[in-house]
Amino acid sequence: MPKCPDCHGLTAKLESLPFSVDLAAQKIANLITTHAKNGKGHVVGHSLGAHIAVCIATKYPGVFNTALASGYEVYPGLSGPALPYMLWTMNKVNDAIPRPLVRLAMNGTDLRRGKPNSFSLCQQIAAENTNIWPEPWPARTLIIAAGLGGWLIPSADHPEDAKKLAAIGMKGNAQTRAVSHRGMRHPWPRQAPNLFADTVVAWSESKDLHPNFVAL
Repeated sequence: MPKCPDCHGLTAKLESLPFSVDLAAQKIANLITTHAKNGKGHVVGHSLGAHIAVCIATKYPGVFNTALASGYEVYPGLSGPALPYMLWTMNKVNDAIPRPLVRLAMNGTDLRRGKPNSFSLCQQIAAENTNIWPEPWPARTLIIAAGLGGWLIPSADHPEDAKKLAAIGMKGNAQTRAVSHRGMRHPWPRQAPNLFADTVVAWSESKDLHPNFVAL
């Protein structure tokens, strides 16, 4: 696949900008319009990225062919001045745990250490209101909730959120659906990257999903 000549510069520019779901959605929509074939693309979002993908779907419906949103969750009680400190602390604790122990506890999930989030970025993420449900959108969308949790690491997604989001999406496109995989944890793109890639391709090409995905 040819590389986008502007992607490196765009990434550097985005890193220097304040974060917001709306701004991220706008920049990605502009990138698709400028560089994607026929100005449309298949948009994939995971976790916070799922909120960005749905934001693109509702505000920039013309740039979509299909969409996939995994780990979309709302937290109506999660707010307040302590939230940035909680996010920053969680990031530090996660980085402090040895990677082999993380893989053992997370069924082989390869959560690598990346660039640490600054406290300023944690404040910006905490300021985002992820408690408001979107309006219906026209793109055919697959909504995935990872189903593997446990008392030690409760890393399953919220299936009720996935079902509610799918019910909204179906008002814009009847082919939108919500599924779950009981063997996958929330960061399943790092737990089973081949399965994640295959799922994206299958959905974008209207093919059958892996049989371990069950309808919600």
